[in-house]
Amino acid sequence: MLQLTPATDLSRRPSLSRDGKIVAYSSDRAEAGNLDIWVQHLPSGMPIRITTDPAADGDASIAPDGSAVVFRSERNGGGIYVAKVPGGSERLLAPSGRDPRFSPDGGSVVYWIGDRDETVASGRLFLLSLTDGSSVRLVQDFVDARFPVWSPDGQYILFTGCRTGDQPLPACSEWWVTSRDQTTVQNTGGLALLRKKQILPMDVGGWYRDTILFSGRRGATTSLWELPNFKANLRASGTPQQLTAGDAREVEASLADNGTIAFEHFTGALHIWCIAHASKPKVAVASKVTQDAAVDISPNISASGRWLAFSRGFGSRRDIWIKDMATGAESLFFSSDVDKLSPVVDDSGETIAFEERDVEGASVFALTRSQPAKRLCTGCSNPTGWFDGDREVLYREGMPSKIKMVDSKTREEKVVLEADSTSLNDASWSPQNQYLLFTASKDGNTKQVFAVLFPKSTRVATGKWIPITSESEFSDRPRWSGDGKTVFYLSTRDGFSCVWGQHFDIESGRATPKPFAVMHYHNPRFSPARVMSRSFNLSVSGDSIYLNVGETNSSIWTGVLKPRILVPFLERFR
Repeated sequence: MLQLTPATDLSRRPSLSRDGKIVAYSSDRAEAGNLDIWVQHLPSGMPIRITTDPAADGDASIAPDGSAVVFRSERNGGGIYVAKVPGGSERLLAPSGRDPRFSPDGGSVVYWIGDRDETVASGRLFLLSLTDGSSVRLVQDFVDARFPVWSPDGQYILFTGCRTGDQPLPACSEWWVTSRDQTTVQNTGGLALLRKKQILPMDVGGWYRDTILFSGRRGATTSLWELPNFKANLRASGTPQQLTAGDAREVEASLADNGTIAFEHFTGALHIWCIAHASKPKVAVASKVTQDAAVDISPNISASGRWLAFSRGFGSRRDIWIKDMATGAESLFFSSDVDKLSPVVDDSGETIAFEERDVEGASVFALTRSQPAKRLCTGCSNPTGWFDGDREVLYREGMPSKIKMVDSKTREEKVVLEADSTSLNDASWSPQNQYLLFTASKDGNTKQVFAVLFPKSTRVATGKWIPITSESEFSDRPRWSGDGKTVFYLSTRDGFSCVWGQHFDIESGRATPKPFAVMHYHNPRFSPARVMSRSFNLSVSGDSIYLNVGETNSSIWTGVLKPRILVPFLERFR
């Protein structure tokens, strides 16, 4: 294997031409922090810069003959663009589109639109003709369809999808195949097969001959894998084979017809940070709160600011930890054999509600120290806060999701908010103003923050929804300041995932129209955008914000994959 790009750059998601002679990728090699599209002739050609826009350009897919590149750009709200190689004008193909893939004949592009959070059923799959510019939605009866990949002959498209929505995501998700004309739609059973092998796929690199190439995590190791004998009856079969040792994370692979392979070699850290004095941007300052070698996600701070709960671990096994912010002491709060996310801690530091996720789906539990964990609900997820102390927990349920509340003592459930064809999430209640914050999304492409009066006395949402953010942007994880006078949230309104705030007048029940930037994260090497959506959280105590920030670096590596016959799997590169 050979390293193609320097480890000092951030270079991501390579895509090989069909003959393996040209590779396209995104990189900030020209301007640190500004991802642009580059192409390079193999094995040792000079890199050629294709795009120069200050917005992030990524997710490149090169045409089979290397003559053009399609890519996702965050400019003007985000979408799919095409550019000629070695350079030329860039043209918008699909507003809001994600993960474009050229067809093997170069005449079409498949892509999807929706929320990148894989636990939100919003993905819609599209096929775009480059001849006449027409776009057709595929598998319209699926509640979620995303991450498309072409078969080698261009007759089929593999995608991750959920058809009926009888289970919450991601438990409902499976690898499906549809023919271009949609006369054949087949459940491959691929994800079920990998779950039995305790392999969690991270991304699909491609479909080559009868094999699916993918990046997968088993235990603490993320490496490249292949699933052979795939095409017979469009059902997954065979035994997954590991291709790389996984000393770092190997992801986003691409394979050419001649066996040339390119992939992203990823290293990074994920810790919890605190932004102090968040309502006063001129004096706001960020500092790292956790330093452990393991991954720390889903931070939640108690209202008093004394207790910080979070998930810590590697791979698909994380436990609940708690930190005493007065003494700095960290301790294990709860450990088990399944993954645990989204802890919410009460003000005493004695009780934590959290999500537990296994192959069958998600549940919400509550645990008080020295007592067994109590399951509060099944098929529910993402607890986001306590209502009125430590008695009732706010969470989401269903597709599209509604906001519910469950009594931690009696397990009595109550619907707080729901709306037709709209996913509601991220509920946060303030005892100071008695308003409930939440997000609403109809298509997963935009997400708007609202507030609604939710008095403690009635426990019923009262009056109209009050818009906090505009309906045209994507805003997430809204949280009240301790005094109930400011809303903090994550937004991509400037093309990057940054923390913003808006003041709220309790008397009039209105937000000030002009938001203010709390902290910008315009460098992709250090950003909340590098955190998977299901792992990210933002939590507030007083005027301090606690959040995940990913610190990453990645380079592109290439090699040649030897034929499978008689070659041990860890010796297949040369």
